[in-house]
Amino acid sequence: MGIHIEWDNDEQSIIRHIYDGAWTVEEYYALVDENYRLIDSVNHRVDIINDLSKMSGVPQNMIPAIKYAANKAHHNEGINVVVASPTFVKLLIGLVNNAVGDVTEVLHTDTVENARAMIERFRSQEPI
Repeated sequence: MGIHIEWDNDEQSIIRHIYDGAWTVEEYYALVDENYRLIDSVNHRVDIINDLSKMSGVPQNMIPAIKYAANKAHHNEGINVVVASPTFVKLLIGLVNNAVGDVTEVLHTDTVENARAMIERFRSQEPI
């Protein structure tokens, strides 16, 4: 349970965040820091998949944490695809993006497989 982060492919061009059950704001801050450490370790674009399909809820006080993540956006960061995001999470992300500016493209889909396909289409400049 909690949040896990891993490379999603051998090319290290996609990072996957896996939200499993309950998690804390502190875990989210640690995830953000590890995410950007991983992006710093390569010299190419890195897209992100946030898999919320096993998440059981969102902790309170997430707005400052999401702002923290948005303000750390990396020049090698590509799109961010959120899998199985509840309406509340979509609204929260939208509010924060409006407040800090759209620093990174955030898309939503229903499966990890669809997220990978969206990233591939986005990379090849095909319409999503």
